[in-house]
Amino acid sequence: MPATIDREPLSLPQTNLQLYNQLLCAGYPEAEIERVHAAYTVGEFGDGQPGSSDARRQQVRRAVGAEAEELVTRYTALAWSDRTVLRLRGMLSALSADDRAVILMRLANELEDHLDLGIAYCRDAEQRRQQIRGWLHVCVDLAEELR
Repeated sequence: MPATIDREPLSLPQTNLQLYNQLLCAGYPEAEIERVHAAYTVGEFGDGQPGSSDARRQQVRRAVGAEAEELVTRYTALAWSDRTVLRLRGMLSALSADDRAVILMRLANELEDHLDLGIAYCRDAEQRRQQIRGWLHVCVDLAEELR
């Protein structure tokens, strides 16, 4: 007869930071938690190299579907910086629906990082806090423009 563990079922995390916190609380080593990140920027595909390639894109497509993989690729390719954010103001209506969706995802990620204190997990947390003070208000403008 198999042994049973009498525990409450874990709730499913809704954000990456909720997942990180859940893994920390469960006792996972920090080195393993660091491996749970974005597919193409720090994902592990067995060769120790980051980045996108045709073979990796096919692998991700098989896992999540072509439409989701295309959004992941676009999200990864979007350089998110003060320059990008400031450049996007006033030009969102000229972008494709997919590009607008990616920007909306990026804005949601920024909001999530602040609500879940995600900046605390960044190695350059103080530098990032200083950078966003200059353009975070523009993210609100972008979100309103996307409505």
